[in-house]
Amino acid sequence: MAVRQDDNRYSWRMLQAALVMILCRDERRLPRKLRRRILQWMQRSPDNLVYLFEIARIDQALGELKLLDCSTHLSRPKPRPQGLSFVTRRAALLGGAAVVALALGISLLMSSDDSAVIQHLALEDGTQMHVLRGADFDIEFTEHSRLIKLSRGEAVFEVAKDPERPFIVRTPESDSIAVGTRYGVVTDSSGTTTTVSEGEVRVVTPAGAAAAGTRVRAGQEIKAVAGAPRLSYVVAVDANRKVSWSAGWLEFDGETVGQAAKTFNRFSDVRIEITQPEISNARLTYYRFSLDKPESFAVAIGGALDAPVTRDPAGKVIYVGEPK
Repeated sequence: MAVRQDDNRYSWRMLQAALVMILCRDERRLPRKLRRRILQWMQRSPDNLVYLFEIARIDQALGELKLLDCSTHLSRPKPRPQGLSFVTRRAALLGGAAVVALALGISLLMSSDDSAVIQHLALEDGTQMHVLRGADFDIEFTEHSRLIKLSRGEAVFEVAKDPERPFIVRTPESDSIAVGTRYGVVTDSSGTTTTVSEGEVRVVTPAGAAAAGTRVRAGQEIKAVAGAPRLSYVVAVDANRKVSWSAGWLEFDGETVGQAAKTFNRFSDVRIEITQPEISNARLTYYRFSLDKPESFAVAIGGALDAPVTRDPAGKVIYVGEPK
């Protein structure tokens, strides 16, 4: 990545600082002096800002390979650092202000609710189960089968391989059956959606039926619509991005700001409200944000689109755009 000539004497020091910031997972844990140096370095050249994003992308790749978690023996996924997406060329010029805000640790009031948004469970067979708050489920393991009854809500499963005991996620509409793989299941009043990010899953409808079902492979998704006699078609999706919430972060690529805000609102008691249609309809290019920091997303969008970011007196709503 190119760096301006007059930045050469700072490059290695700032590269180290950026790596520290990523590994810390939270820029506010950095010493004030180090944060100031990072800010000064980013202000010296737009190339340096791009350089920092490239480092963040490398961190993302390491996270997907789970190398970082393995090397530090982490017992559960940790939130990834928040990112900044660019919406237009104009936004790219304005985006630096948002990153500066993040680097300085500027934040808005977070929810005081201590209940976990995501529950991480290590099942007796070694399977990792990540459950979104509000889900209703039961776990029934026997000598011959592994059954999760998910009556409502959303969960992601990293299934430990056991050919002798199939792993079944049963919802009101369908069974999603695997031997050893990673997939997500969402069930609500509209039906059940199964998204496969690794391996293969066999989806059978109705639930409990002795049928061959439909095979859904990595990068695919299928829905069992409530009340429908058969499954919908298998469709290609960015499955890793759709289940990324289970690791504590959200990815966006092509969604509008309004759609991204709606996604954030699923995971937090602090609601993001976009007050201007032109902001809500702007589209994001790829980047990611820490799931439990909706204020970081709001600050980034506000900085990129030169829009004010405010909050209500109770701290429960973050407004992006002109206040109502």
